[in-house]
Amino acid sequence: MALQSANQCNHMTTKTWYKRARELMKDLGISQDDVADYMKITRPAVGHWLSGRREPNIENIIRLSEMLRTSTDYLLKGKKSSLDMDDIDRKVIGLMDELSPTQIARLIEAMEKLVAENYEIRHTPKRTHASRINKPTMSFGGS
Repeated sequence: MALQSANQCNHMTTKTWYKRARELMKDLGISQDDVADYMKITRPAVGHWLSGRREPNIENIIRLSEMLRTSTDYLLKGKKSSLDMDDIDRKVIGLMDELSPTQIARLIEAMEKLVAENYEIRHTPKRTHASRINKPTMSFGGS
């Protein structure tokens, strides 16, 4: 019954989360057996979810949204994210079809560099204003 209050709050939405899940499964060619195997639950449990007879817990909603390549916001509320992964995948693949193998290799290198820079930015301790001033500079030899 974890989602009951979410569904009650969202009573204006005409399509329920399990109908969206069924549509996504159909679009992706995923069966109830596939979901059961992925989620490590029984096939009847999946059937109960997808018919609205039972509600999955939040952990299972998250895992189901990952399997269906969508956000929990879309699955639960029908709100499309501006970063829908399927849309991004299609766009990137479409663009890459226009590139040569050399250009694709350069693109991958650039993306890897951006990811590394982003990692460094997020994992470098922030310096306070005081630490940036009044620090003596040291020089080793030379002028």
